[in-house]
Amino acid sequence: MQAFSGAGISLGGGQANPPTIVNGIDDSIKIEDEPPADTDPALVIDLQLRMPNGSKLQRKFLRTNTLGDVMAFVKRNYSGVTEVKFMTAFPKKTFEDPSMTLDAAKFGKREALNVDAQ
Repeated sequence: MQAFSGAGISLGGGQANPPTIVNGIDDSIKIEDEPPADTDPALVIDLQLRMPNGSKLQRKFLRTNTLGDVMAFVKRNYSGVTEVKFMTAFPKKTFEDPSMTLDAAKFGKREALNVDAQ
């Protein structure tokens, strides 16, 4: 008896090219590389993101990057997310405009943000 080697038809009508998710990282979402180590420190923000499940993501971004870039980073590393907004603990502020730069958000050199992801 031989194992089946033919092609099948998906009954679920799934995506033609589903995203490749390896170790929780969705490779279909493209993000810029982290700033190189020799980048002027005044241009770099070190973000720590507290995810809804208690895990943390950390990464460096340029001040010229947008909240949309950070949202893409979250979506790439936290599977199943379609909407993202960020909140500071104190003073309490919410950030959800993807076009806002990190500089315009007035983030310091290091910033910890709570992530509301759905």
